[in-house]
Amino acid sequence: MISIIYSELLKKYDDVLISTSRGFDRNHEFLETWVPNIDINYSVSDLINSAIDYEINELELIFSKKEDENINFEKLKKKFIDKGTINLKDNKLTFLKKNK
Repeated sequence: MISIIYSELLKKYDDVLISTSRGFDRNHEFLETWVPNIDINYSVSDLINSAIDYEINELELIFSKKEDENINFEKLKKKFIDKGTINLKDNKLTFLKKNK
């Protein structure tokens, strides 16, 4: 399972914007297609979509308490119901891709 601390991912992304380097996370190729959004729900949704596109079967996103409070879990759960299961517990969102 790929496990990502969301706030650290955003910091890496922001750091790259002010540097000349390319690519902000060389450990996970699927992150190259992701661009954060000011609305955490869109941002997380796009992150999950990137994972799906790169055939990532298991993804865990770890949030701060404040970030967690701003996530519309039910909306995300409904959006990806055909793609996999989403659980949110103790500030950790897990996505498990459905097998075809």
